[in-house]
Amino acid sequence: MSAASPQKPKKRIPKSPPAQMGNGLAKTLLGYVRSVEYMNKSLPDPIDFDNEVARLRGTLQCANCNSEINVRNSTNFKSAIYCSEYCKQMAGTVRYVRRAMAAQRESEYEFRMGLNDRLIHMPTGGYAAQERRLSKKIRMTIFERDNNICRICRKRPAEQIDHIKGSSSDLSNLQAICVNCHRMKTNSNLRLATGKELKRILKFYEAMALRIVAANPSKACDDYERWQKTEPKLRGIRQKMINKIKQEIGGKT
Repeated sequence: MSAASPQKPKKRIPKSPPAQMGNGLAKTLLGYVRSVEYMNKSLPDPIDFDNEVARLRGTLQCANCNSEINVRNSTNFKSAIYCSEYCKQMAGTVRYVRRAMAAQRESEYEFRMGLNDRLIHMPTGGYAAQERRLSKKIRMTIFERDNNICRICRKRPAEQIDHIKGSSSDLSNLQAICVNCHRMKTNSNLRLATGKELKRILKFYEAMALRIVAANPSKACDDYERWQKTEPKLRGIRQKMINKIKQEIGGKT
């Protein structure tokens, strides 16, 4: 009688709740931050904040990457400060981490989940915040329609409005949702990065880490204390410059 062939062990399916998936992105970036600190890498040259802001007042260069803001083609993204949603969110993320590290909050769960929410969309150009912006009236309409209960779990109170598919703000494409379900839905749509994409993402993390670690900001928009007060004034000055350019363009057509 032949011996029974041994059964193949069943594959163990790892449990990967959103918290673990999300924490991984934050952990990767913060790992780069610690690496920069430990290896004492060369940091970007610090700037004189007032001088840098004075320079930005006289130009239409992006505060994050110094590229010229394309005033003539601002259909998809309209900003007097940044050239793209990507640059706006990168600068905001640098300030977010610098502020948390100054307060020694980098190990807190809420901070790491917030950092993950910011990092998820960066490889594809940033979250389409402007395209998906909703008025207060629409938000209230959706919350009331869905009885302030999450449409996915049907249990927890709804805290956010979710675009079901794509960026259309038609009421049929919007749903009230809780934070946990929103993160689960976002994570369920993720895919593994290709080798080429992974190299680009890690290079992006390293560049951010250098800006985060710098004791003195290398860009005015990295200064989480002074930039908040400076940005609205700079936006007002630049908006006048943009309006003047558009008037001149209109006069020539």
